[in-house]
Amino acid sequence: MAERKARCPHLRQVEIFSCRAWELLYMPSIFELEEYCWKPLHARCPFYIRASEGRVIEAGKT
Repeated sequence: MAERKARCPHLRQVEIFSCRAWELLYMPSIFELEEYCWKPLHARCPFYIRASEGRVIEAGKT
């Protein structure tokens, strides 16, 4: 009988970032992470601006 491994060798462990400015779960793109999320420029992000104004971003709208 073949030996079974505890986990699949193709499974990668990565960090996943999500944005709370959206009504639904939203995962920013690499561009958004690098341009806005990880810099002081996050105040220029359209999602940040709308959330700061108290406006909820609905699914399918930007």
